[in-house]
Amino acid sequence: MTSPSPGPSTPEAGEGGAEVRPPAAGAWELPSAADIEKYELMLGGGAAERALALVEKRFALEVEDQYQRRLDAEHRRRLDMINVRFRIVGVLVGSSGFAGCLWIAKDFVDRGATTQAAGLLGGMAAALSAIFLGTRSRTPR
Repeated sequence: MTSPSPGPSTPEAGEGGAEVRPPAAGAWELPSAADIEKYELMLGGGAAERALALVEKRFALEVEDQYQRRLDAEHRRRLDMINVRFRIVGVLVGSSGFAGCLWIAKDFVDRGATTQAAGLLGGMAAALSAIFLGTRSRTPR
């Protein structure tokens, strides 16, 4: 049977007195050749391949993360452009509606129906103030 392998913090006496450095959590650098040899002795064969596989996996995850960030930035840019277009259309529709109401009120005044023109202008003023006040309360800060 195989003998139990020693723990990573207790090197065998024949290996020398140097401790094996644990890999840095955020660095993901390749270990030195001396560290690989000590890992091979402590953990058995294949330590170098496992270390390389971990570094390659971390690199692949970082590349995928950068790609996803680029896609998210492009998506946010498109959403911003759509928001600008909707705002422009809203201003155009609102101003044309405002101009239409003024035109109808002027027509009422020209025909001598001043009470209807006053009602139309009062309703338009109330509607516009409700739109502006309602939009301000919904706008995220």
